[in-house]
Amino acid sequence: MDDQNVLIINDVGIVATLRYLGFNPLAIESSLRIVSFHFSKTPEIEKIISEYELGHTLPIDPRKLIESFKNTKGLIYRTLTKRAEGGINYER
Repeated sequence: MDDQNVLIINDVGIVATLRYLGFNPLAIESSLRIVSFHFSKTPEIEKIISEYELGHTLPIDPRKLIESFKNTKGLIYRTLTKRAEGGINYER
């Protein structure tokens, strides 16, 4: 994977927002207690992250975002559990 074209994100709120908006991670890596999500570095994703960090309004249904947040937390838990069991990281 070309690191120049990849964004590595650890913030569960940003990851849940990107997943809700239809962006899937290219890979998920874990080390000890941290899970990193790798996304394609595109102008659209960078704009969403910037809007999120600035607190600007995004086109999101709050209930669906909460569901995406719960799903993302579950994915983090499963990734950490697999790592603890000696499993491998997820990569598409």
